[in-house]
Amino acid sequence: MVSKKSPRQIKAEKTKQTIFDYAIRLFQQYGYHSVSVDDIVEASKTSVGTFYHYFKCKEELIIMFLSTYTNKYYEDYERGKLVQEKDKPAMDRLYDFLLFSLDISDAGGEEFQRIAMAYILRADSARPAYEYMLSPERAFARICKKLIAEGQEKGEIRRDRSVEELFSTVALFSNGIDERWFMSRGSFDPRKEYGGVLWEFMRNMLTPR
Repeated sequence: MVSKKSPRQIKAEKTKQTIFDYAIRLFQQYGYHSVSVDDIVEASKTSVGTFYHYFKCKEELIIMFLSTYTNKYYEDYERGKLVQEKDKPAMDRLYDFLLFSLDISDAGGEEFQRIAMAYILRADSARPAYEYMLSPERAFARICKKLIAEGQEKGEIRRDRSVEELFSTVALFSNGIDERWFMSRGSFDPRKEYGGVLWEFMRNMLTPR
């Protein structure tokens, strides 16, 4: 049974969403670096203290935006192609999904993606890259784990390692491709450049022993 939210919780969620909505609107209109926290709290009619109660820094707004944005892509993919191709081998479905994740590397806009990547790679980040990539909040994590588990049940993916261990390995490899794409300023097509390497990696890491 889902517990009912208190009026205080509802108000807090509404305040956080209001700050977020105004911030993204300002970023898109004026550019991320041209908008200050003061601009955000003025537009949202909140306070600096309230802003920092919900967000540690401006970058967290970008992370929240991109997580929401990419989750929609992943959920649409899950309801569409994953259902349509449910009879394909799990390895093939996982490979196709990882290629899809590379295809949307620039989802949400190049500026936002670069800011987010710089933030999650920072050593002092509140949510370092490892934690962000493996976060169960991301539809990416849920779908990958689901496909790995299905593959194990069918004997198509190795069972001597847990779903969590295999997902961690695959996710970090995929993240490495994303990092290189960002650092190269999008100078190559991730699917064309790394599609074959990704498949070989999966065969070596996931094939039953």
